[in-house]
Amino acid sequence: MNGVDYLQTDAAINHGNSGGPLISLKREVIGINTSSIRDVRGQMYEGLNFAISGATVQAFLDDNLPAPPTATPAVPRSVPTPPPTTIPAATPKPANPLPALPSQPATPAPAMPSTSPADVIRRHYALINAKQFDDGYALMSVRLQSLDSRADYASWFKKKVDLSVVTISTLSQDNNRASVESTVDSRDLADGIIKSSRVTERFDLVVENGTWRIDRVTNVNSTPLPTASQPAQVQGNPDDVIRRHYALITARDFDQGYQLMSSHLRGANSLDAYRGWFANKVSLKVLSVRTISASTDRATVEAVIDSTDRVNGQTVESTVTEQFVLVPEAGSWHIDQVTRK
Repeated sequence: MNGVDYLQTDAAINHGNSGGPLISLKREVIGINTSSIRDVRGQMYEGLNFAISGATVQAFLDDNLPAPPTATPAVPRSVPTPPPTTIPAATPKPANPLPALPSQPATPAPAMPSTSPADVIRRHYALINAKQFDDGYALMSVRLQSLDSRADYASWFKKKVDLSVVTISTLSQDNNRASVESTVDSRDLADGIIKSSRVTERFDLVVENGTWRIDRVTNVNSTPLPTASQPAQVQGNPDDVIRRHYALITARDFDQGYQLMSSHLRGANSLDAYRGWFANKVSLKVLSVRTISASTDRATVEAVIDSTDRVNGQTVESTVTEQFVLVPEAGSWHIDQVTRK
């Protein structure tokens, strides 16, 4: 190879052996250790070790080292000096072809979860409000499920009346771990009395099977909320909120329509998700809106509409009955739950 003869040997050549002599069973130096063939993990292929041949080394030394001084004998003038003898250059032998290294298959990049860590926490709170503890338990990591059973998980919320999400923010995130902090207004039953508090929680999440899972929950802070002796007066009536809800859908003004949702419903659904509810809505016509029940902190309204929707590329008309649960927030009624009958 490149005018150099190599000897192949099954004697192991490791790091640090290069430049050392290769010795035959007759105790003769026959070459200089040079290299070995290894795979991508650094493991040697058996018997694929190489040394520069002794003949190549000797030829190199002959060409590059000065000849030792020798005495020049006197030559009679009558005897002509013989011409220098030209030694033909050795024809290089073709190098033995080296085996190709096995290709290492590319490792595919891990699949990223389709939902964000913050979305998982919103769903966690929505499932607590809906008392769907089996689905909520499925959001826990394998490690957390090994520490607490489904019954344990459900018992955490047995005195929970409801909660409203105030804020959810992602503190940090990489490919495998994330930290999310949330603040919620929570109502819990204690000694037969409903008590309200503002709670800040921190969630550590991990990726399992391509999905974010809750791995640890830490209560950062809990502050009792004062209970007013007299309920605040709610402006307007629940019927008007539902009529405005339908008017904003017809006008495709989803930003304003989203503001009619309660903090709990906004915490469970993003603005994009809200828009998605009406992506196939062509038009609607309100037939009737009536209040079924109302108190200082809750109202139920039923509405009947003629709705035109696009389904599988076709326009479909139907008469729909919807029931809304509204709650007062900041002195106004807000939609907290929607059920289609």
